[in-house]
Amino acid sequence: MDILKVLRAVEEVEGKLGSLYASYCEWFQSDPEAAALFNRLSREESAHRNAVRFQITMAGQNRGDFKDLEVDLEAIRGLATLIDQARNAKVPPTLEEAVKLALQFENEEAAKHYRSTLIKASNPNLTSLMKSFKSLGSADGFHLRSLEEFAAKRGFLAAAMEVSRPTLAPSP
Repeated sequence: MDILKVLRAVEEVEGKLGSLYASYCEWFQSDPEAAALFNRLSREESAHRNAVRFQITMAGQNRGDFKDLEVDLEAIRGLATLIDQARNAKVPPTLEEAVKLALQFENEEAAKHYRSTLIKASNPNLTSLMKSFKSLGSADGFHLRSLEEFAAKRGFLAAAMEVSRPTLAPSP
């Protein structure tokens, strides 16, 4: 898979997730703690998108240096579609539903970033991009912990527990 296709798909997910969290921030304005959580997540996803844009520029300038990646692009695109569906829901979710969805998306997103770094060892030119993807995966792990703590504090522990941790194994 061409690196630019993968990076553009990841950029799309980051942007859509940031937009979804911005919507949640607006929907839950009457709850300052929830609004603050989703506002922070939205801003961080925007920063992630900008980091991926930088990766796109870097990869584009050195395109010949990159071999194909083994990444399930359709899974990444499928995540973007699920985020769109959540964003375009006719009825806004309850806070508990929003937290549960966010947990699911962050779980999936973290797995995608990690899988994206499982690039063939014979491709040494990707070292800086691999570090960057690992950094994005770490940030998503922080998002997961923030959401889990919020869920537990609000008594949404069942919602948090229903979301299974990703295996972080490469896609077949």
